[in-house]
This record gives sequence, structure tokens and C-alpha cells, in this order.
Amino acid sequence: MRSNAKNYQLWNHRRKCALRRGAACARAELDFVARALAADDKNYHAWAHRLAIVAAFGAWDGEAGFADACLSRDVRNNSAWQHRGAALRARLHGGTGGGGGGEGGGGGVSGDAAARRELEDAIGAELVYTAAQ
Repeated sequence: MRSNAKNYQLWNHRRKCALRRGAACARAELDFVARALAADDKNYHAWAHRLAIVAAFGAWDGEAGFADACLSRDVRNNSAWQHRGAALRARLHGGTGGGGGGEGGGGGVSGDAAARRELEDAIGAELVYTAAQ
């Protein structure tokens, strides 16, 4: 991966291996992806891998914050925005990522008051990002 971090086949193989190894490897995989994204924070394949790992193992804690940190460096990072949205939907929908993806995420909202506040704070932060542009 060092010579070509944007190779789909490599990331796909790594994802399959990680999913077979199970939840015990989730933290190591997220750390690996964080290093890959530190080198190139717009690496679509790395973001897709990260999303697959957190979705498969329910490792959503801290993911919105991770995406926010990437957005603080580059507000035009579409992959970070998508990941942030998935993390917020997961928080709001009890760790499922909101079901069908896309706007609204589908299904009923089962999040608690803290999740709703987190979503409201996120919307406020998006308004700040937009106003800064």
C-alpha cells in the first residue's frame, strides 16, 4: 500500500481480511486508515475502508470527531463529509448508520436526547463551515 495507496484491489483485500479477523482488529484497522488519511486525506478507498470497518463492528464512537478534524484541515473534503454524515446518522439511529444511506437515512429515529443535541450541534457547525466560505 505504501507505493500505491489508492489501489482499490489492495483496500478491498484488506477489508475482506479485516472482516474475517473480526472486531478484535477494528482499532488496529482504524489506526492504519488514520495514518493513510494523514498522508492523503482525500483517499476515497481509505475512507470507504474506514466506513466498512466502523459499520461492520459498530465502532462509531469518535468517528464524527475524526471527520471533523479532517474537515478542519480541508472543508471541501467530500469523503470526510460523507463519513461524518454516516457517523451522525449512526449515533441518531442507535449505531446502525441510519439504514439506507442518503439523506434521512430511512427508518425511525431511535436516538436519545444526547444524540439529538449532537446532531443539532453538527448542523450548527455545518452552518459555520458554510458561512466561512
